Amino acid sequence: MHSFSHSHQHENETNSEGILIHNAGLYDSIFGHFLNFSNGRIIELAGIKPGDTVLDVGSGPGSLTLKAKTIAGQRGKVYGVDGSKEMVALAQHKASKAGAAVDFQVALAQELPFPDNTFDVVFSRLFIHHLPGDLKLSGFKEIERVLKPGGSCLVVDFEPPKLLGVPLKKLVSNPHRMTQINVKDFVPMMKVTNYTELETGPTGRWLLSYVKGRKTKPL
Repeated sequence: MHSFSHSHQHENETNSEGILIHNAGLYDSIFGHFLNFSNGRIIELAGIKPGDTVLDVGSGPGSLTLKAKTIAGQRGKVYGVDGSKEMVALAQHKASKAGAAVDFQVALAQELPFPDNTFDVVFSRLFIHHLPGDLKLSGFKEIERVLKPGGSCLVVDFEPPKLLGVPLKKLVSNPHRMTQINVKDFVPMMKVTNYTELETGPTGRWLLSYVKGRKTKPL
């Protein structure tokens, strides 16, 4: 029987206190279709434009990051970061196979390896819930730091548990309590980390909702 390998730390890997998924190929084979179904809608919500510099935090197998590159185009620069070196290796393989100039790196959300005011758009799908509470706030602060003034942050995660069926609740409630995740809980963190124009709602894709905000422009 196959099983996922989850850990809070891995030899020769970034020192993460969040959850890392190491069996990237198995994860992609099981969840890839579900994730790919939401790619177009998430990119639409992110508001990526041709020529934008874009970052995917928790990029996983990289399909959403590669989709972002098709919109940012040749003039745009697209990056993906993930704490799992196995995920980054899979994403790099996909980018090479597609001939896409996307830069995937092993890095943590709370320690992004980019200068201040670098990105027009930062987005993240099904990642923030893997972080403990204090690291969630650190992650939002880091995203705000690397965003350009007026740049947008989009976070997509699971809808409130009342929308989940009982069998699915039993399937995913352990060990990570996914049925207790609500993206609206991220709004207070964004309010205290210099985001404005906050909005939240369903993506229109099964189980997924979003919260979005912009980095405050200087007066």
